[in-house]
Amino acid sequence: MEQKHGVLLKWFWLGVPIVSAVLMFFYLCRDADSHVVNLVLKKKNKTYLFSKLGTTSVKYGIVKNESPNVFGFVHLFEEKNRFYVNPAHIKEIIDLLCGNYVLHDYEQQNYDGYVKSGKQSCLKKSFKNGSVKKIGEQMHINMVQLTNRELGNLYDINWEHNLKENESRALENCEKKSFMITTQILPGETVTASKDFIMVNLDDVVKFYGNEVGLRLDEKKQLLFIVE
Repeated sequence: MEQKHGVLLKWFWLGVPIVSAVLMFFYLCRDADSHVVNLVLKKKNKTYLFSKLGTTSVKYGIVKNESPNVFGFVHLFEEKNRFYVNPAHIKEIIDLLCGNYVLHDYEQQNYDGYVKSGKQSCLKKSFKNGSVKKIGEQMHINMVQLTNRELGNLYDINWEHNLKENESRALENCEKKSFMITTQILPGETVTASKDFIMVNLDDVVKFYGNEVGLRLDEKKQLLFIVE
């Protein structure tokens, strides 16, 4: 009887960490989500869908009465009603927030035209290599600088990446966060695991530009609305 009790107790203590890990897995999946979205600008009661095509291509399509190609291209992460984006892929969002965009009116059933990036970018990217204590290792320092032209203010986003260890560390105005990512490894077979990313909180960027804009995600249509 004591032996049976000992076996049950052993399985109980072995099961606790397993159950805890499973619960944590579902907790992370519930609280964090990712989407590949396109952008939509809501301006003066009109709706403009973002196009990655050049101005000439968009105009040519409109003249021929053809809708330009649009597709999701921003990998957006959501956690507790906050939106996060990798700072290396934030340019088009910044263009819409800082006013660097061109509108093309072309009324459709659900929107009023297209918006694309202008030529006066408010974002500048650069990088430099730095040394570390260990001989033979090198640090890649990434720098993204945002400009608020109305106020003349700058907003620096910096993070570093150890090329040998393949590890990143947030330095300024960004943070390292873990999200659950599902990857397809074979047709019909996927693996979900936690992965670390350097992220920018879009609320902080909106505050920097002083915009009274709202961010709204339409999960069904995979669209991020920037509402002026």
